[in-house]
Parts: sequence; structure tokens; C-alpha cells
Amino acid sequence: MQEILDLMRKREIVEAFKLIKKYLDNGADEEAQQLLIELVRCDWNLFLLTEDKDILDSIRFDAENGDPWMGYTYARYHDAVMPDTNSLQIATDYYDAAIKQGIVDALVFEALCWRNGEYGVINPRKYHELCDKALDEGSLRAAMQIAVDRIYGINGYEADPQDVINGLLPYIESCDADGMHYDPHFIHLVGQAYEQLGDREKAAQWYDRALEAGDPKACYPLSLLRGYDEDGNVVDIDAYSEVMERGRAIYVPTAYMEVTLAMTQDFYDEASEQDQQQYYEMIKDELELAADMGERTADYVLALYYLHGIFGFEQNYSEAFSWAARGALLRDDGSYGILADMVRDGIAPGNRTTEFQHYCELQALRYGSNDYLERVVDAYKHGYLTDYAAEIEQYYLPQIEEE
Repeated sequence: MQEILDLMRKREIVEAFKLIKKYLDNGADEEAQQLLIELVRCDWNLFLLTEDKDILDSIRFDAENGDPWMGYTYARYHDAVMPDTNSLQIATDYYDAAIKQGIVDALVFEALCWRNGEYGVINPRKYHELCDKALDEGSLRAAMQIAVDRIYGINGYEADPQDVINGLLPYIESCDADGMHYDPHFIHLVGQAYEQLGDREKAAQWYDRALEAGDPKACYPLSLLRGYDEDGNVVDIDAYSEVMERGRAIYVPTAYMEVTLAMTQDFYDEASEQDQQQYYEMIKDELELAADMGERTADYVLALYYLHGIFGFEQNYSEAFSWAARGALLRDDGSYGILADMVRDGIAPGNRTTEFQHYCELQALRYGSNDYLERVVDAYKHGYLTDYAAEIEQYYLPQIEEE
């Protein structure tokens, strides 16, 4: 198994998957099963894995023929990549089958669908019920989800990042002492908790350790902590670039956005015309590559740049709408916001209705953009979004009244 762990640490996802599948095909192997669950936990890994058509065809074939582990992998593919119009239903069907086979992480992904309203309306009670059930049955993904909720005080939990640290450290230290493998995202969560407490140095140390252990999500926050101060001012661009280079070495999508994320309008405006063209080409290439690797923020930024015609991008409403639609498909709140704003401003291509505008506002709110709270409530009061009346009256109207 060490060879698989080394491949996963270096994020050689395809090769790691092939070895895991070989173990699984040769008979039930609990360690291989757990490594598969860990590998497909991260959405970005599904984009890397399914770039290989032969692998995707193999996963689909085995899933359709009743293999529970490939069925779960196929569910994760449809949930993460959303390749088909009915991907959510396909994912749900295979998650249900996986749950019956005892793959309890599947409960958490269904819980997230309930939280986000992907089954029609949001249902926080169902979200908590499924997460708690998964945790009771040993789901590490549930432990991660609840830790995030408690770090930030979201989804009905009180914020207590220190308690999260106190809970995670003994687990990490015990695994280290016994030489046991564990998902490096737990190290990342300690970094998140310290960052939420305002301890930037400890947060950076834990993010650094997580990145070294192969956690791709640690790259971006580490690059900011190493390169920028708490006010967003550049303090060490070399340190920022060094982290991004480490990220690219393990195929982290955000690490391919190095120039994009560091670029400011003032810096671009002061550059020569030749340099501006070069920056534009670099930014465009970076963003398109990151988008292809599953980074939904890249879809949003491309939409934003085409919408406003900045950093050398020619203003193009059709391109802006197209990229925002891609980001929205991957559950990006900002992308839904762009779609809504374009319809409202009368610049969206095609015959987009006011109802579509308000639906996009609702989706932006569901996925975390509270800027759309007043617009959703106002739309409802004016006769729109009536299919979501119970959700709006139970969750959003009271928030407006509290304000």
C-alpha cells in the first residue's frame, strides 16, 4: 500500500486509482477501500481521474454491473463534474446504492444536496440528520464537514475553532505516533481553525504540513499567508510564488492561477502595452487550464473579466454568460450572481426571463452569497419564487426581519 500512498501524496491520481482498483478487483481489501474513499473525496481528483476516457468507461461499466466501489466512484464523478443534465439523479441513485453497501461517506454528499436545496428545497434538518448518522457510522467525511461547520459557526453550529483543534490534535498525534496513514485534510482543518482564531503563523505551519502531505486545498490559503499581510497587501511575492510552484508540482488547479490571483488593476494599468498583452495571455491560459481541472473560481473569474472587459479581455457578454453558466453548474455562488445580474441588466444572451434571474439569485444565496438575501425576499414579495415559498418564509424572511 505504500506505493499507493506515495502516489496519492504526489497526486498521481490516475496511477494511484489503477493500483487501488487492482487490489479491489483481486478481492475485498479494507485498506484499499478506504484509500479509494479518500481519493474520490476531493472533487478535483475526479476531474484528473476521468480525463482518461478508458478509466471513465471502466468505472461506468463496473458501476452499471453492480460493483459498489465503482458505483460510488461513478456517483462522485457525476456529483463533482456534472457532465450530464441528469448527473444529480445519477449521483443520487449510486449514492443510495453505496449507502446500502455500507459506504457511509455517501450519506454526507447527499446531506450536502439537502443543505444546498438540490433536491428542490433546502432542508437543514435532513442535512444534520444525515451528517450525524454518517459520523455515528464512522464516516471521516462527516467528521470533516462538521469540523468546518464548527470552525466557522455555520449550518446551525456555534463557532468554536479552538474546540475543533482540541479534538483533531490527539487524533493526528496518535496516528503519527503509530505510523498510521490518515487523510491530510485533517491537518488542513487544523490550519483553518488557527486561521479563524487569527493565528496566521500557526495556520501557515499547518497548511504547509498539509500541502507537503498531499492536501491540494492547502495551497491557496498557504500562498496568501506566506505572501500577503492580513490587509491583503503583498509582503513577500517570492514566498507566494514558491507555494504556488509547490502546488503545481502536485497538480493543484489554483496553483495554475498564480499570475491571475496576484494581478491588480493598478499594476496592469501601469504596465507597457506589450507587457499588458503578455499578462492577458498568461491570465487567460491560467484560468482556462484551472477551469478544465475543476476549479470553479476560474469559471467565475473568466466570466467576470469578459463581463467587464478588464485585464485585456474584450468585453463579451456571450462569453461571460457561458463561463458563469459553467461555474454555476459546479455550484459557485458568484457565478450564479453574474447570471442573475446579467439578466437584470438586460445584457444576458437569449430570452432569459425574470423568473430565471430570481432563481439564480436564490441559488447564489443557497451557496453562500448573503448579498442576495434582500433580492430573493423582495422577488418573493413581488410574486416570484412561489415554488420556494416554504423555504423563503422559514429561513430568509426571518433573517430580513432580524436586520
